[in-house]
Amino acid sequence: MKVKDVMIPVIGHVSPNDSLRDAAEQMKALNLSPMPVVEDGRVAGVLTEQLLLDHVRSDGLAVGAHRVGEVMSTNIVCCNEDDPLDRALERVEEGHTARLPVINSDQCLVGIVSLDDLRRGMAAGSGETAVSQVESISDLVDFDEDSVDFMSDASFPASDPIPPPTSLGSGDKACD
Repeated sequence: MKVKDVMIPVIGHVSPNDSLRDAAEQMKALNLSPMPVVEDGRVAGVLTEQLLLDHVRSDGLAVGAHRVGEVMSTNIVCCNEDDPLDRALERVEEGHTARLPVINSDQCLVGIVSLDDLRRGMAAGSGETAVSQVESISDLVDFDEDSVDFMSDASFPASDPIPPPTSLGSGDKACD
């Protein structure tokens, strides 16, 4: 399985010339962080919520006067859409991030892939399913050694007998 099989196609990006306020609004509207910063079709950087917060803390609320290019991180780790999932997982670890921009052979942004997307894809690609894992438990546990017969009354001592009907209440119905 390849990255393009599990990635989310690009739903948004910003330009280095966009205002931080506009970028923040787009990040919020798309629920997308990091937000890819694209210039001439290529990834020029990424803008994260943390970078925005750090900038607001240092410069106050005048973020509308600043541009994405002043704040974005240019230390970008990307993966290629044709990379195998394990290679993309290595790139996630290299970049110390939970999401990577995905580029094509022309270095143009085509999507974003998350650590969760990669893990799900790897699990699906291995043919391992939750059902097959549960079915394999019977191979690991020797049920023949279990001396308790859960279907037999003899396996359960009557330490808590069923109380007589008179102790279950007054017999009056709460609702008619």
